[in-house]
Amino acid sequence: MWECKQCKKIWYYPLEKCIFCKSEVINQKPKGFIVKGISKVLVSSNGHEKIPYYNLLLEDENGNLHIKKTFKEYNRGDRFEQKACKNKTCVGLSSIGYSVIDATKRAIELIGGINFNPNDKIIIKPNIVLAKNPSTGIITNPSVVEGIIQYLLKEGSNRDNILILEGSLQDVDSKKAIKKSGYYDLCQRYGIKFKDLFSGDFVTREITMNHEKLIVQISKDIMEADLIINVPVVKTHFQTGVSLGIKNMKGIINHPSRKNMHRGKLQEQIAYLNTALPKYITIADGSIGLEGMGPGALGTPANFGLIIAGKDPVAVDRIICELIGLKVPLHITKAAELGLGELDLDKIEIIGEEMEIVKRKFKAADDKISPHPDIELIDGKPCSGCLNSVWSLLYRLKDISAEEISIAFGSQISEDMIGYGKIVAIGDCALNAVKNLGREAESLRGCPPSIEEQEKFLKKWLK
Repeated sequence: MWECKQCKKIWYYPLEKCIFCKSEVINQKPKGFIVKGISKVLVSSNGHEKIPYYNLLLEDENGNLHIKKTFKEYNRGDRFEQKACKNKTCVGLSSIGYSVIDATKRAIELIGGINFNPNDKIIIKPNIVLAKNPSTGIITNPSVVEGIIQYLLKEGSNRDNILILEGSLQDVDSKKAIKKSGYYDLCQRYGIKFKDLFSGDFVTREITMNHEKLIVQISKDIMEADLIINVPVVKTHFQTGVSLGIKNMKGIINHPSRKNMHRGKLQEQIAYLNTALPKYITIADGSIGLEGMGPGALGTPANFGLIIAGKDPVAVDRIICELIGLKVPLHITKAAELGLGELDLDKIEIIGEEMEIVKRKFKAADDKISPHPDIELIDGKPCSGCLNSVWSLLYRLKDISAEEISIAFGSQISEDMIGYGKIVAIGDCALNAVKNLGREAESLRGCPPSIEEQEKFLKKWLK
C-alpha cells in the first residue's frame, strides 16, 4: 500500500508522487500478517507442477489484504512471518508484483541490507553487452539498478560517489547501447554517472591457475571501489551453461584479456579471475531472463518475475541454477572449490519466497549453435566478439539458402570437430587452429573481422 505523506490518500499500486498534491508517496511496508483465508490447489499447471500448494489470504496491521503462495500448511488466525537473514550464505528471493524497483529494494532488505559509509566509492556493474531493450532479456533491466540507486541514496550515499560501470562488446557502440537500454535516462533522472569501462585505466594482475599463470587486465575503477554491486541478468549461455553473477564479472577485464580467456580453459579462468577481485554483492535481475541459445539475440525472453540477492556469489548462482532447472556449470563449482562461496544447497539459507513456489524451468542452450539451416558452426570457443558478429550475420541471412559449408571460429578446434566438408575459417584464431591441423580452408582474417567484411566474404556461398 502506498500513502501520500501530505494528504494521506492511499493507493494499492506503486507511484512516486501523489496525483493530487504532488507530495512524496511512501510504501507502507507491513511488519506482520495474520492468515484470514486459505485455498488448497490440487491441480498442477505450467507454473506450478508440484501440488498441493496453498493460496493464503493475509491481512497486515493496516488492514490491507495480500495473497501469498506456499507449500506450508497454515490455519486461519495463524501468524505468517518471514524469517530474517542469519548468515552470509543467505540468498534473498523477492517476487516482482507491481514494481521491479520495490522488489529490488525488498531483495536487499531480505539479505540484511548493504553496509557502506556515505563517502564510499560505489560501483554498480550491470550487463549491457548489446544495444537492446530490457524486454529482450539480454541486458540488465535498468529498473533493477534504479531500485539499487534509490536504496543507496535513502541510506545516505553521496550520489557523486555512485558509478554505473559497464563495457559493451567489441564493435558495439557503447553510447547507443546506453541510450537504447534506458540507462542514459536513468542516469539523467538521478544525477548518477555512467562510465564506459574501456575508457578507463586497467591494472595488471597475475593469477596462479593450476601451476600456470593467468595474466589479466582488470578495470582500475573496480579494484579501487569500496563497494561493488554486481547486477547480472539471468541468462543461459551456450558456452558456459549460464551467465549469472560470477560470469558477469568477466566483463570487468579489457578486450585482449577476454580474448585470451577464450583461447584457454574459459570456465576455470572465469572462476580464477574472481579470486583476484574485491568482494561484491550480487543482485540478479530475473524480471525477464533469457533461455535457449543465450547469451545474445538467439535466446528467447523468459518471464521469471524474480529478483535474487546475496553476499555469497557462489550461493546466489547455485540457487539460480536450481530455480531455473539447469546443471551447475564448471565455473561455479570451481569458484566454490577456490573458496569463493557455498555450493551445498543444504547450507544455503533461503529468505523471502519459497524456492518451489518461484521455480521456472529454463530451456538450455542446445548443441546446434548455428541459426542458418545450411551453414554449420564449428565451436572453437570463440570470444564474444567473433561469437556475436558471426551469430548476428547468420541470423540475418537465415532465410537465404546457401551451399553447405562449415564455419570454424575460435581457437579450440580439434580434428574430430572438422569432418570432411567445405571448411571456412573466420577470425585469426580459427585460421591458425585449422592451419595447425594441416587442413585447407578459405579464411577471413581479423580479431574479429567486421560484420560487413564477413558478409562480403560469405556472399560466394549464398544462392
